[in-house]
Formats: sequence, structure tokens, C-alpha cells
Amino acid sequence: MQVDDTRPQPARTVQLPGNPPLVAQGQDEADFEPTRFEELPPELALMLSDIWLKLHPAENPIGPIASGNAHLHDVYRQPLRASDLIRALYCAQDDTQLRAAIDALADAPVQYQEDCWAHVWKILPRWVTPCSTWQLQALLDHLLSRFPTAPALRLQQMQRAVRFVDACHSDAWSREFHDRLLRACLELPEIPRALWRLLLQLRHTSVADPEAGPERIEDIDGAERLPAARRAELALLLRCMDQRYRQRTLAEMLDEIAEVETVADPAVRLDLLQWLRIRRATARTEDADTVAAARCRALLNIEGAAQREEVLRMLPLKEGELSVDTLRKELPGLPPVAAMRVLGAHFYRLLEAAGGRRLLADCLVPLLLRSRETPSGHLAFLHLLALRVHLVCAVGLAPQLPDLLLEECARLEPCLRLALLDKLSTANWRSSETRQVWAREWRACLRQSIETLQHARTAAQAWPALRCLLVTLRRPELRDTVLQTVLSKLPLLAAGDLALALKEVVLHCLFSPFLTSREQVTQLIAACAELPFHLRPGLLMQIRKLIAPHHEGEDEGLLALERQTAEAVERWRALPADRTDI
Repeated sequence: MQVDDTRPQPARTVQLPGNPPLVAQGQDEADFEPTRFEELPPELALMLSDIWLKLHPAENPIGPIASGNAHLHDVYRQPLRASDLIRALYCAQDDTQLRAAIDALADAPVQYQEDCWAHVWKILPRWVTPCSTWQLQALLDHLLSRFPTAPALRLQQMQRAVRFVDACHSDAWSREFHDRLLRACLELPEIPRALWRLLLQLRHTSVADPEAGPERIEDIDGAERLPAARRAELALLLRCMDQRYRQRTLAEMLDEIAEVETVADPAVRLDLLQWLRIRRATARTEDADTVAAARCRALLNIEGAAQREEVLRMLPLKEGELSVDTLRKELPGLPPVAAMRVLGAHFYRLLEAAGGRRLLADCLVPLLLRSRETPSGHLAFLHLLALRVHLVCAVGLAPQLPDLLLEECARLEPCLRLALLDKLSTANWRSSETRQVWAREWRACLRQSIETLQHARTAAQAWPALRCLLVTLRRPELRDTVLQTVLSKLPLLAAGDLALALKEVVLHCLFSPFLTSREQVTQLIAACAELPFHLRPGLLMQIRKLIAPHHEGEDEGLLALERQTAEAVERWRALPADRTDI
């Protein structure tokens, strides 16, 4: 398939939020006139600064504008101070400089503290790799001591801190650090339920001294300040974390389950019952089935739609725990997409279990029809069903399901249809007519998507077609055609969207079972070079994964762009705050 070269020429100036256009990277400074902002009312000028402060400092024009004259400097005095503080966070090159930049946030104008702290959490992930765990813990401990005092803002930072620790997926966080997190949370007027649950989950994954005995709640500094109910939950958690291997009597095991059932929060109760199951302390062999059945009953007694789905997905499908009959009773009470997630968790076992195939045959089509009446989750439901339909077809269940799925696919907008058809391509269609319908729909949708993207002249026109075509990059017969079409339209996108699109392109190539050719990698490197320097580093790391270990030797183009990017970063760091050119 031939692709027309309709690559548009990028404009010389960049339209930042707020009009008029501001200086672009590499643009001649003579073209940039900060004094034009003198004509704006102060209220509008400050509204623009609220937008600019959320950008990367290299894109933020407050410094050049404020340096235009005394009037502009006076108007932008406070956002300029916040901008300088944010810039210092990005310019920090070691943890000493980063700590100093964090300390300086105490001087941020009150109305801009939230913006300043938002940038802390944007730059912090880049410190995970160069820092060892103990250094990262020390850095976070320093952060905790510098959180703003305003209650709402402090709560926001605590939630971000706990989510950050959770996202690091490290099992090396020490118990002492978790104690520090807990004490910091206790300084809040109230710990929200979701934050408390996450604190307990993190505590369960923390590392203890192997020489120390079981941890007691009395050993946790600050635990006495917890409300009685949460102190009891923490004590139960510590018992679940007792890693001593010993058998317990039936009465002991049942008493523990009964105690967990008194926990009011259903989400915490679910976690505790799960942790009881996986700890080393076990029931005697002759009591194991009785304990498993009691724990299963306790889990099934948990109410709440979110927890109900989690319970049904978590329980093993076997005698004495979760049965096919229980699933048959529970599925009608769940939203269709949740019911499909539950079935997906047990699909292979259902194909083997007594009555499992009958359950699938009885419920899949009714679930599809019910999902059609709930548009908000219907697309997700169709994708989940498409992942399993080949198994259904292979064993001859619900023979009408393939045709129904293709009918539903035809109802979707073209930009949503291709990804679903891609999943359906793996289906073991038993009917030759169904295979022909799928092939016809696939070819028509692919052709329409490529033509739509080729004719796009604006970002709004390009985005839907571009994103729907990404799944085809995993197909070797289509990759070159689609890649050429996508790359030709990237200049239509704003810098941030362009970086996002390139990242998705590279990830689809990475996850494909087929190699990316040298020529295609070279094209991706050239597209990455069009990005502002601060948007390149993460993408360059992903492109490097495309090269090694499949291609011999280094790619000179990639090495050159990595050097140029590093040099651009250093030049930007060396610039005065009122400059944007590099």
C-alpha cells in the first residue's frame, strides 16, 4: 500500500495556552516581545501564569515575560518566585541540591504552593534509579518533614507520598520507614479510609529484621494515638505478618477469622482475610478444609460492589471454597464488566470444572445483552469478552456469540472498532461465513483509518485515527505502512501529545513478537529529535530497548541524539531564569 507524503511543515512559533504565541525552542529572541503582555488586565495575566506554572520549566515563559519591564515584573512577581522554585527542582543534580530545592518551597507564595509541590512528585520518579533504597528512604523522610502545614495541602502530599512508595514496588522499605509514614499520617486531622488501607498494605510488604521476633503494636511509636478500631486492625495485621512456621489449633484459626469479621471496613477486612490465608502459620492437615470453608464464608459475607468483585476473583474455584453454583448466584448482582472480569479470572478452570461450561454457555450471551444497556462499561466488556471468545469457540459453547460480537463491533465508532477487531482476529471461528465477515470488516476499517489519518490536517482530526492504528504496529505486514502514515502526521500534534504518541508507537513495537528493523528505528529516532529536549530522555531509553539485543553494535544516530539531549539539558540548567533559548 502506497502512502502519500503529506507531512506538514511545523510552524515556527508555538501556541502556548493563553494566546498570543510565545517563544519556541530555537526561535530567535528578537521575535519574542514580552511587552505585549502589558496590555492584559492583571487578572487575565495571572490566569495565564496559573496555566504556565503547570508546565515543565523549559516551556514556562514567566521569566522572559517578567523581565520585559518593571510593570510586568510587578504583575508577575509572585508567580515568578514560584517559577524559580520549580526550576530549582528540575535543575538539581544530586540529592543535596534536591533537598535544598525542597527546603526552599517553604518560601513559596501561599497560592502557588500546590503547583510547586505538584512538580516535586513529577520529578521524584527520576531519582528512584540513581538512588539506593536507603537513600530514597532518607530523601522521602526529608520530604515528610517539609510538607506544608495547611491541612488540605498536607493531606494531598501524604496521599501522594504513600502512593509513590506503593508505586515503587520495592520490598526493601524498612519497618522504621513505615513507622515514620504512620507517624506523619497521624499528624493529619483524620486519615481517610483509602489512605489507611494503603498504609496497611504497605506495612504488610515491609522488611523486618530476621533476627527480631514478631512485631507487637506496643513497639510502633505513635500507634497509641490511633482510634481504637484502627489500632485493632493494625494489631490484626501484625499477627498476619507473624512469619513463624507453626501449626495452630482449629479453635485458634476460627477465632482469628471471627475477630477479623468484626472489622467494620469491608476493604480492610478483605485484606486481612487474604493475609491470614498466605501466612506461614497453618491449620493442622485434618482441619484445613474446615478453616478454608470458614474463611470463604467470611469473604462471601463482605458487602459492597467493589469488594464483592475482588472476593469472587480472588477465591480459588474448587470444592470447599468458591463453587460454580456460588458464581451462578453472584454474577447477576454484578455489573456486566465486573462479571466478565470475574469469569476471566476463572475461565480455564470453568472449562474443566463440573458445571463450568454450562455456566459459561448460560451467562455469556445474557451478559452481552445486559452490557449493551450500560454504555459506560460496554466497550471494556467487549474487549474482555474478545480475549476469551476463541476459547468459547474452540469448545463449541454459545455458537451465536461470534456473530453477536461482530454485530456489536459494527455499532462502534470507526476509531474504536479496529482495536476490538484486532483482538477478535485470534478467534477460532468455526463458521467460514463468520471468518469472511471478520476479514471484510478488518480490511474496511483498516483502510478507512489509514485514509482518515492521511487526510487529517489538524490534531483533532489526526488523534482518533492515529491512536486506533497503533495496534496494527504489532503486525509485521502492516508495520511499515502504518509507521510511515503515523510519523507523517506527528507534526500536527502539540509537543506533549507528540511525545505521548511516540511513546505508544515504541511500546507497541516493543511488545510485538516481531523485530523492528534498523530503518524503522532510525525513523523513530528522527521523530524523537523533533521533540523539545526535556521530553526526549524517557523515550530514548525505550528506543534503545528496540535496538538491543536484536541488532549488533550501537546506533550512531541514537548515540548522537542522546549526547545532544544531555548537552541541551546542561545548557538549559546554566541559563538565567529569565531565558528560554538554549
